[in-house]
Amino acid sequence: MSAGRLRVSTERHIYRAGEKVIFAAQVFDELLRPQNAATVQIEVDGEGLEFQLQDQGGGRYQGSWAGLTPGSHHYVASAYGNGFIGEDEGRFIVEQHSVESVDVRADTVLLGEIARASGGRYRALGEWREMLELLALQKHLVEKSTVVSLWNQRWLVAIVVLLLGSEWFVRKRCGMI
Repeated sequence: MSAGRLRVSTERHIYRAGEKVIFAAQVFDELLRPQNAATVQIEVDGEGLEFQLQDQGGGRYQGSWAGLTPGSHHYVASAYGNGFIGEDEGRFIVEQHSVESVDVRADTVLLGEIARASGGRYRALGEWREMLELLALQKHLVEKSTVVSLWNQRWLVAIVVLLLGSEWFVRKRCGMI
């Protein structure tokens, strides 16, 4: 975040193609109090795409830009009042957007057609009990047991004896025994 008299950021760092990119700015005077009646210009990608933010009051300014191409974008903001106030810059990304990601609900008609064409059946989520009955599942009980003998492991016995002996030694030294 910028520490100057002009601070500009986008509402988010990543946008989908076609969405408005929302810019927010704060302008401060020499004593870092909010400054009203300033002009805040934003230039996107240094290609002449320039627009002015609207004064929201209290030293805050806001504006949006739509129709940017997918990719990484860079912006430079400049503020003017009674002369040059300051400059700030930043980056944001516009992602490729497809119609497929707009509506993610199930297409029940298409799912039914696919099921019929493949010899299957389509059921809505609310009919899951009926689907279970049609599957004719069989229950299988699988029993598995494993026996691990701890005391036949010599290294394990040695570690336990060593730990118990260490505890006794520490207690003895501290006067706890």
